[in-house]
Amino acid sequence: MKKFIFVALCFVMAITAYASSENKYRYDYESSDITIVFDENTAFDADERQTIADYIVNSGSEDENVSVQSLCWLTGHKLTSDNVAEVKHKVRAKAPRCYKTIYQVDKCSKCDYMETTVLNQAFIDCCAED
Repeated sequence: MKKFIFVALCFVMAITAYASSENKYRYDYESSDITIVFDENTAFDADERQTIADYIVNSGSEDENVSVQSLCWLTGHKLTSDNVAEVKHKVRAKAPRCYKTIYQVDKCSKCDYMETTVLNQAFIDCCAED
């Protein structure tokens, strides 16, 4: 019985270690060749990270679809701020090929308001030359 429990415990621990090794703070958009990276200690939850990643990749073009809740104009926004990195892969033919932009993202938790401010931009070595 002890051997069975030991094997079962090892199996559960292996599955847990595999599941936790997935990178849930990195969003790859292969069609655009863009990667959005959040810090592991980010203030944003999973749904907010996905919304922010989509917003950055689409260059804020979703502004027409933003629906502000009626009380934000009266009570003000409840903003959460954090830094987010965008890496555009293979921008140049020669190294450094990729372009990294660091944004400060301010997102309201009461409505769909979001604002991005560019903090830093630079070419980086990320992808090998073809």
